[in-house]
Amino acid sequence: MNATEEIEKCREKLDPLSCSDTVYFAVAYYEDKPAGFIAIMILPKLNAKKGYLYVDGMHATGFTNIPELFVDSKFRRRGIGAALLEYAKTLCTTLEYAGVRLLVRNENTNAQELYKKTGFVLSNTTFGQWLRI
Repeated sequence: MNATEEIEKCREKLDPLSCSDTVYFAVAYYEDKPAGFIAIMILPKLNAKKGYLYVDGMHATGFTNIPELFVDSKFRRRGIGAALLEYAKTLCTTLEYAGVRLLVRNENTNAQELYKKTGFVLSNTTFGQWLRI
């Protein structure tokens, strides 16, 4: 299965969830071809303050084989990952949430560099999470 088919398969699985008010899913296109996607879950707080938008599709969706942020290798280094993160930040502002939280493995240095370039910082209080407030 090629990356375009993988993206479409993920979209089909996540579409029903994206109709809810707790999960958002966006697909990025490059020259009319699906190039990447982002899955975002609302992580509310128990008090009156609004919580965070959380980018961790493996937990948010229940599909353990679906990453939260994915860009097809043929389309990397073209600003697609940054555009998907910008969508998350815009959604956060629109919904008036406290910020965006990203979860990344320590060995995923490419993702960490992207997060740094797009204004996220490593949280000192939460292991492996990057924040943009």
